[in-house]
Amino acid sequence: MKVLGHVVLFLATLAVAAAALVHTASEAGVSSPLTSSLRSSLNAEMMARMVDRGFKLELSKNATQRQGEVERLPDPLIALARRSFAVDPLEVSTIRTLALGSVLQEDEARGRELMRVASQISKRDAVTDLWLAQDYGRRGNVEAMTAAFDHALRTSKRAREAAIGPLVKLLANESSHAPIGKLLDRRPEWESAFWLQFARDPVALQSSAKFFSATSLPLDRLEPAVRAQLYTNLRAAGHFDALYRLAALDPGLEPSTAELAEGAFITVEDGHPLGWVLRSRGNYSSQVHPTSGELQIDAKAGAFGVAAERVIRLEGSRSLTILLAEPLPENTELTLAASCAPDRARKLGNLTLEAGDRRGQLDLPIADCDVATLQLSFAVDPGRRDALIRILRIAPDTS
Repeated sequence: MKVLGHVVLFLATLAVAAAALVHTASEAGVSSPLTSSLRSSLNAEMMARMVDRGFKLELSKNATQRQGEVERLPDPLIALARRSFAVDPLEVSTIRTLALGSVLQEDEARGRELMRVASQISKRDAVTDLWLAQDYGRRGNVEAMTAAFDHALRTSKRAREAAIGPLVKLLANESSHAPIGKLLDRRPEWESAFWLQFARDPVALQSSAKFFSATSLPLDRLEPAVRAQLYTNLRAAGHFDALYRLAALDPGLEPSTAELAEGAFITVEDGHPLGWVLRSRGNYSSQVHPTSGELQIDAKAGAFGVAAERVIRLEGSRSLTILLAEPLPENTELTLAASCAPDRARKLGNLTLEAGDRRGQLDLPIADCDVATLQLSFAVDPGRRDALIRILRIAPDTS
């Protein structure tokens, strides 16, 4: 087997190195007991390295096996691990190799106990920490599981890359929320990596509102760019309830949220997750005027399309009023449509303004839909005349 070849090669290297050391010690007049001690120390270090490399080689060859499981390792490697253990019984990589590669297959309880002993000797072996985290998870010990993940995350950057994904996946289980929150509350060095993964992981997105509610962690623990990515991904995944709940917790959104509710054209580009998303193409553009705050659609003749859209919560008033800064140009049509946000095929209402109109009201039926998507579209007749559409506000009707 390949591992046996590696073992033989390392043994040959060990023999040459040991002989060279003995020869050097002899030339220098080193006494026999000290030479023996140096040889023993060399044997321990070399064998431990050989065992660890052999273990990781086998692990890479069996990468498709079920997560957290290790097949029985080849006999030559186990024999070498036992020799290494006899020389240095406190070497964690050797203990872990024997536990996972041999003992666990014969006596699961004893193998598990051996892995816990390895963890007590050192918290710096990523393989041991990750295996224990998964094992504790299978047994429902969430506190121990998150602690083991924390040890793995602190071990090295490479270990962090392997551990951060599984840790975030734990959020599917609500019992993990409080322990993970406690870890984050200490501001560990891996926190930024956690939030970056959190903002894009489907499990975390689905659990995000419950997680922040359970932990009381402030949302501004996420850097602004990561927070924006979280909002974008929540909206794209259709988690609108979580989007609203998290936006309510975001201290940086309070003033603009009130303005948005009053009909102002606050945009997603301004950093508000519930704001308007503006659309532009080659023959038309949509923008919020920097002085007046009105939404302007500047369109060529014959242009048509969606100019802006946003999501709104359907609570309180079921009527929306659209108010223009000036009457709609004669060659133009403007439409405000609402559909159920989770299912856009469910149309809730449609209002069309025609040339000369300046105001309109969209009545929405009471339906089993908590969040709606508003879509503002237009059409300009073909010909020579371009159009500028100026909209002051779109807001719940308070009259």
